[in-house]
Amino acid sequence: MLSKRKLAFTFDDGMLSNYTFTAKVLKDYGFSATFFITATGRLWDGTELEEPQISWPQLQEMSDDGFEIANHSYTHYSVEGLDDRKLRQSVKDMEHAIESHGIPKPVTFGYPSYRCTEKAAALLKSLGYKYCRAGYKPREPNVENFDRHLACAPWDRNEVSYYIPGETDPQMIFVTGVLNGNVRNPCYTSELFIKDLEGTPDGAIPVFAGHGMPLEIRQKAFIEMLEYCSKNNWEPVALRNI
Repeated sequence: MLSKRKLAFTFDDGMLSNYTFTAKVLKDYGFSATFFITATGRLWDGTELEEPQISWPQLQEMSDDGFEIANHSYTHYSVEGLDDRKLRQSVKDMEHAIESHGIPKPVTFGYPSYRCTEKAAALLKSLGYKYCRAGYKPREPNVENFDRHLACAPWDRNEVSYYIPGETDPQMIFVTGVLNGNVRNPCYTSELFIKDLEGTPDGAIPVFAGHGMPLEIRQKAFIEMLEYCSKNNWEPVALRNI
């Protein structure tokens, strides 16, 4: 039997449907994932959908089930707009909130709004963060391009990115695909997901991002992705385990 290859699913903002649907269906398949949590209240997910956040008891349950509860900053401000002091405080405040609810100290960080900078990556490394995930890789690695090129739709993806151990900067991981979509804009489809997995170079690990899963169109596509993984020796894991 072929050994399983890893991929990582990550979900931002702690939206309620990630408890009521995403974690439950992952658990049914025996898979894991990372859920990036922020202390900010109700959040938009970029496709005109808004959900309540997961409660702390629900997050504790997810952590007990083996899912990774990770740091998305306390304030959810994009890192390029924060100086070192403010970013450090936002990261540490979220750490404290997570640990105070009996959940292990996070070792992975999700950049709010998918934006990252080399300066922020260096700070997060100094704070002990093993992996930090951004969005799609921009054409140019500078702040001006992040607003234009880190978006949800596949046509905004300039290249297919994978995490390559020993080669990719672990504090600046750009995603393979962003799973968001709604009725008007399906975005990243299960067909594209399969194509990206089939094109994964040897030794590389695909990393995916998403938000909530409140709509049937998202849920159907996600189940199709998990079905493909189950039948083709792919193992979704938490980001901390890549």
